[in-house]
Amino acid sequence: KTTVMNTERFILILVYGIGLSLMVASIGILIWNRNLSKTGVTVDGKVSDVVWVGSTGSSLKKTKMWSPQFSWHWNNMEYISMSTLKSTSLSYEIGDTVEITIDPANPERMLVQDFTHRWVLPILFAAAAIITMIGAHLARKWLLVHQ
Repeated sequence: KTTVMNTERFILILVYGIGLSLMVASIGILIWNRNLSKTGVTVDGKVSDVVWVGSTGSSLKKTKMWSPQFSWHWNNMEYISMSTLKSTSLSYEIGDTVEITIDPANPERMLVQDFTHRWVLPILFAAAAIITMIGAHLARKWLLVHQ
């Protein structure tokens, strides 16, 4: 029984650690976004392409995933970056103008100034952290009652 309790304790600590790590990641992304937005330079960018990046779903019903590619100019140089976000719907069309904040010292560091690019990842990480922590807490309560 002691080995089972130690294993359960280890798993709970691991799950709490995962939840905490997800929350730290969420906060880190928010801080990075805020710092770049405060210290960066805003430029007009364009959606230079919308790329098919794979499919999701079962083999019977595959849904295509799309990701926009952005381009912008800084100091007479063109920069191109693929969005880290993927979607089943085309939220951008080629030629759309977007507001991009860049780090003037490293213009490849960029943030598209829209809700999706600023908030979706931090919200998803925070939600996953909260769900993980609630799950660990409920499991801990269950273990205390059933030991």
